[in-house]
Amino acid sequence: MARTKQAAVRFSPQSQRIGKTHFDFTVKLKKTVANSEFEARKKEKAEADAKRQSSLVDGGQGVYRAALVASLAQIEESKRLIAHYDAAAAEIRAEIEKLKPTAEQAEARAATQEAIARLAKDVQGEIETLDGELDRLTGMVRDILAKKEQIAKLAEKIELTNRDKFQSEPFKELLFLLRRRFGGDGRVWLAWFLGNERTSSCTIREDGTSFDETLAQAHFYMKGDVAQLNDADFKRASYEPPVPLSAFELERAAGNSMGEGRRVPTFRVGDPNIRLPGGSF
Repeated sequence: MARTKQAAVRFSPQSQRIGKTHFDFTVKLKKTVANSEFEARKKEKAEADAKRQSSLVDGGQGVYRAALVASLAQIEESKRLIAHYDAAAAEIRAEIEKLKPTAEQAEARAATQEAIARLAKDVQGEIETLDGELDRLTGMVRDILAKKEQIAKLAEKIELTNRDKFQSEPFKELLFLLRRRFGGDGRVWLAWFLGNERTSSCTIREDGTSFDETLAQAHFYMKGDVAQLNDADFKRASYEPPVPLSAFELERAAGNSMGEGRRVPTFRVGDPNIRLPGGSF
């Protein structure tokens, strides 16, 4: 398993939605072409049949006339269906072609991605600043609580009444709220979003495999594609479900389970402690 560190940010040229749409069109095109080819084979067979049947009818064997009519009808029907499927295939190919971005569209997408990346980095900078402020505020609240504790101890020395009511609880609650820091999670997210994570190479085993889309990767793959995936996605892509047991193995396992922990008693012939049915000591 080769692990790599992305050296530079390379944004995805298309979205995951486009990838999935292209895949759906490709599947549909494959079926349409297969239907056309199937009708072409039917037409070819019907033409051969019609040629043979026409020769027989011309030779005076009128019994083949109905078969000839059926073959000719099949030829016309196949021609109609082939034309229909070929037209549908042409429309699908045109839709696939529309999915390819123009130079202007590609430039606009790249500019938008750059803008998003800049904003994401700016947000992370603000988060780091926020964490610094939270650290400063946490220190202030801890100082307040420490001084309130000193006040309580000094008040106890002079037996000051209401010495337990020095309003420490609101600051304890505030200290609890201030314990959260966001910079670490933000750095992990930014590395994932911009494609700067450590990744592993993985060969995709199923068509239409997808993972969460990022600014760097659409993460939509076909069978045989080599993808660079983070640890979580790599585990998903490389997971192999256990092979189910055969009927024989299931039966044997069930038998072993029933017999587990159960011993069959054995006796010595002539053992005086054995009492057979109907017998007596």
